[in-house]
Amino acid sequence: MEMLPWPVYVVAQRWSAAMIEAVRDHTKGVILGDLFCQKRMFENDVFDLLDMAQSAKSLGFEVVFQTPVYNTTRTVDATLALIRKLAGGRLLDAVLVHDIGVVQAIQELEGVELWWDRFSFNRDFVPNAPLMEFLRGQGISRVEVIHPSHVTMVADHGLGVLLYGYGPEIASFGRICYTEYFLNEPCERKILCQRSHPVIASIDKVPLQYVADGYTLIDKNEPVVRLSAIEPALARRITGLTAYLRGPEEIESLDEQVRMLRSSCAPAPAPSE
Repeated sequence: MEMLPWPVYVVAQRWSAAMIEAVRDHTKGVILGDLFCQKRMFENDVFDLLDMAQSAKSLGFEVVFQTPVYNTTRTVDATLALIRKLAGGRLLDAVLVHDIGVVQAIQELEGVELWWDRFSFNRDFVPNAPLMEFLRGQGISRVEVIHPSHVTMVADHGLGVLLYGYGPEIASFGRICYTEYFLNEPCERKILCQRSHPVIASIDKVPLQYVADGYTLIDKNEPVVRLSAIEPALARRITGLTAYLRGPEEIESLDEQVRMLRSSCAPAPAPSE
C-alpha cells in the first residue's frame, strides 16, 4: 500500500492477533482499550491487552491506549496502573484521555504523548481558545475532533489535530453495565447485547428509558464517513486520522476513503504549454 499522507490510528471492536495482522499494512497505530467494557474488546478481558500491545509493537505499530469513558473512584486506580505497566514495558506511545485528573496523574511518564480525545466533546461541547490553551499547559500534544469545522480552532493553537474520520457515532454512554445495574443479572448472559432494540425501562418503574450502552447502538449503525466531506485546506492541517472498525471487512472501505481524500488534496498538475 502506498504511503498515506496522514497517520491512521485504528480501534477495533474486537482485537485479536489475527485482527492486528489484518490491519498491518493499513495503519500506523492501533488503539487498545474499550470505552465501556474490556470483555467486549478482548477475549480474556483486560488480561489480553498487554499481549496485544506486545504483538502490535513487534509488527512496528505505534500503540495508543484509550482510557474508559468514565474514570470513577472504582476504576481509576486500575486504569492508571495499566497505563504505567504499558509505559514501563515500552509498549505505549500515547494515551487518549478526556479526564484532567488522569492527565495530571500520568503527565510525567517519559516518552508517552497525551492526546485529548473526542469523548470530551460528546455533549455538544466544542473546542474553544481558553480550553486549547489550558490543554497545552497540561502537556496535551494532540486533540481528537469529530467535526471538520473544529480543525482550525485546534490547529491555530499549536496542537496537532486528530480527526475521527471513519466509524459510527456513539449515541449514548453507559456509566456501568446496565444489565448488572438495573436488572441485577450477570454480564455473561448477554441479556441486552443480543437484543435488536437495546432499550430497557428503569427498574424503579419511573417513566424513563435507559439505553443499554453506546456500543450496542454502534453495532446497529453503518459507519459515518467524514473524510470525503473535508475541504482540502482543512485536510492539510490535520495531523492524523482515527477510525473505528467492526471487523476486517471494513478495512478496504477505510482505505478507499483515505485514498479519495489524498487525491482531493494533491496539487493540481501544471498546465501544459
